Formats: sequence, structure tokens, C-alpha cells
Amino acid sequence: MVRRTEAGAWEAVAGQNTDSVPEAQTHLADDDELAAVHYHPSAWIDPDDDPDGPEAC
Repeated sequence: MVRRTEAGAWEAVAGQNTDSVPEAQTHLADDDELAAVHYHPSAWIDPDDDPDGPEAC
């Protein structure tokens, strides 16, 4: 997050440093470790359980 000062300069007022994992939307903490998590249900479906495969959104 940045803001403009009265003098017209930009200054940072907040920031965040987040690790990212391709195709994962967030991380969940579990016993002091982080696990990459996918929000989309197609990531949770086992293709062997659903012969037609996940439905497209």
C-alpha cells in the first residue's frame, strides 16, 4: 500500500511478503508447517472416483 505525501512523493505505508505455489490459492498452517491449498473443487476430486472427470466451471 502506498500513499502520496503532501510534497507529492509516494511512500510505502504497508506491505506483505507471501510465498506462492503455482496453482494454489493459499497456505494453511498445520502443526507448524504450511501446506499449499487449492480452492477449486476440481483439485479435490480423485479422477479414479469420478470416471467422467470434474465438471468445468
